[in-house]
Amino acid sequence: MKKQGKLANLLDQIEDCLNNQRHITEKVEFEKRLALLSRFTHLLEDEEQDFVLCAKLAFNQQLPWHNTTRY
Repeated sequence: MKKQGKLANLLDQIEDCLNNQRHITEKVEFEKRLALLSRFTHLLEDEEQDFVLCAKLAFNQQLPWHNTTRY
């Protein structure tokens, strides 16, 4: 899988975790995904970077995720 494919897959996994509130219930797994994503930050579009910042905020503050749009 190419780097861009891995990145898209990882973003999709993080979005799925957030939508299912697993950033609250499966903290260790979610944190691992965020750490893995940090290796690809330089490849992210501005909108994706905003999404990741919001994901980190929701994780760090254990806030419920209410997504109405896709990154």
